[in-house]
Amino acid sequence: MNFEIAVEYLLKHACQALVVGCFEDDAIDPLVTEIDRALGGCLGELYRQHEFTGKPNKTRFIHTLGRIPAERLVLVGLGKKKDLSGERIRQGAGAAMQAMRGTSLKSCSTLLHLAGGGGDDSLQAAVEGAALGGYAFSHYKTKNDDNGGIQEVRVRNPVYTGHPIRFQLDTESGINWTGNPVLTGQQIRF
Repeated sequence: MNFEIAVEYLLKHACQALVVGCFEDDAIDPLVTEIDRALGGCLGELYRQHEFTGKPNKTRFIHTLGRIPAERLVLVGLGKKKDLSGERIRQGAGAAMQAMRGTSLKSCSTLLHLAGGGGDDSLQAAVEGAALGGYAFSHYKTKNDDNGGIQEVRVRNPVYTGHPIRFQLDTESGINWTGNPVLTGQQIRF
């Protein structure tokens, strides 16, 4: 699984799926509100009709029908805003990856790390959750599964945080960081 972290305006980023964290008790989170406005109020309507409530680890696919460059949204419930933690973001990222496993999607972009204000801990949790949720042990499978899950995750930041960072999940040795002179050769292990 490949990961990329880069700066890009969220509503101009073309991707197969855009993963967005939603709160159970705060449907007017600024990020969700901006996306809702671009989609003509459909997210607010989902909340009002209780079709999506933001409960922890619940997911919902929304096709954008070309209103934003992302082909579809994957809403991920993060529970109550006051209970937000790195672990909650990690679980939400894993739930999103599991939900996308049976689809034809091969790549996605995520904004989960921006929920509740974001931060370095949130970024790390979102990457770890995506890596763990997207992992499938297929060494002994005899049938090749074309819907093997997401192969590339793009983590988007609206603010400049430095050089773009690319890394790849290596199930043998952890995550290998490349593309950034400061991080070259460093690894994270699970």
